[in-house]
This record gives sequence, structure tokens and C-alpha cells, in this order.
Amino acid sequence: MLSVGVLTMPGSEKLGPEPLSYLTYDNYKWLTRAGLRVVPIPVGTSDDEALVYFNQLQGLYLAGGPYDEPTYRRLAFRFLDLASKADHPFPVWGTCHGFQMMLLWAGVPSLDPLDAMRRTTPTLSLQKDRGRLFKTHPLQAHHLHLSHSLGLTLDHFQKNRRLKNLFRVLATSHDRKGVEYVSAMEGLTLPWYGVQFHPEMTTALNWMGDFFKKEMRPVPTSSQSLPHTFSLTRNHLRPCPPIWEEYHTNPSRCFVFCGKSR
Repeated sequence: MLSVGVLTMPGSEKLGPEPLSYLTYDNYKWLTRAGLRVVPIPVGTSDDEALVYFNQLQGLYLAGGPYDEPTYRRLAFRFLDLASKADHPFPVWGTCHGFQMMLLWAGVPSLDPLDAMRRTTPTLSLQKDRGRLFKTHPLQAHHLHLSHSLGLTLDHFQKNRRLKNLFRVLATSHDRKGVEYVSAMEGLTLPWYGVQFHPEMTTALNWMGDFFKKEMRPVPTSSQSLPHTFSLTRNHLRPCPPIWEEYHTNPSRCFVFCGKSR
């Protein structure tokens, strides 16, 4: 079975000595429905441990969440560095906050403020070049769930040369004030995909998980054991952090763990 590493979200903006990590059940379901083995990567993972994880994975998923915490950002950048230099094309998917991490890694100095919290029926415009992701699949606005206060305007994307050399814009949306921003993009040459909405919130977008799986390339894995292993069953689900209620009308339950094996 193909393994996808999921960079989990911190439980707060300031990490404690044993930082908790959160993986929503919705993200887990979206990936496992596509037949992928989910490997949670705790936010406290070191650079050396990140390399051990990376050598055993066939893809990376950067989940959404409310916190832009420095340790989490450094870990996301570490994995994106490894993926960009891999011998085999290494697929990466970023959802919402994960998508924003891809933008920041690519050289965006800062994200733009947007008014797009708790939107379920946003306007959406597909670009003429629909790339690989939307080449054979439609995308209907009423299937989208958005909840974010930051993003990247289309104007800023088009003015950033490094971004344009790495990604193509696939779709844009408008916030409540009419500001047009990037809502989907993909790598020009790398199998990297980023969406500002939440495909895990609707079964209508399960095809995106299937697409991501097909992008993966089985490669020999390392004989090293994973730094941490976790049980992911319904018995291990707990409430997500209260602040997540600001980002989802009906917040999912979460797998909650620290950087230690169960």
C-alpha cells in the first residue's frame, strides 16, 4: 500500500515541552478512501527524523488548520525542501493552511488578508489552462468549503516571478469584498497541488484523493523504522481544539497525539 505522510497541526500557537499534534478525522477519511496508508508526522519531529520519514513515503499531505506556528512552519519547509530535491518526482498536496505553507516556502514574503471565513458557496473561476488536476474533472462551487482569513491575491501571484516559475494557477475565488485570490494551483513540472478550500469536507471531491494517489510513484523504501507510530482508530478520537470551531461550522473530531509512540 502506498504511504502518505501527513504533517499534523499543532494544538496551539506556542508549543509546550511535549507538543500535541492534531489530525482531523475528515482528513484521515479523505486519504484512506483513496486507498492510502496515513502516516502521521508529529509537529515536534526533528530534521533528522523528517529524513527517515521521507525515505519511506510515497507522498506528502499538508493538512489545514488555524495555527501558523514557527516549529510547524520549519518542519513543513524541511519536507518541501526534501520533496523538491528528490530523485523521483515526489507528490505533495496542500490544503488550506498547507497550501499557504507551499506559497511561503516558494518565496511569498507574506500572505494577503482575505474575508473568506466559513464560506460554502464561493464564486469560482477555472483558468483556461486547467493543468493536470482539472483536465478531466469538473469543479463545482457549491461543493467547496472555505474558511480562511489569509491567502494570495491573483495580482500578487502574477507579480511573483519565482511562483510563476514553479506553479500555474488553476482556479480563483472571490472573498466577500470581491477580492480575487488563488484557490487552486499545481506545479509546472513537479506533482505538487495546492487548494485553498477543503476537499475533505465533501464526498463530492473524493476524486481529488484518487487523483493524488495516481500521482504517486512506488519507490524502494528505507529499512529504517519510523521514528513514531500511532494507532488511528475511532477509539483514539478526541475533540479538536476549540479555536477550530471558528474555521468549521461542524468541526470534526481529531486524532490527538504527541511525539511519542502509543
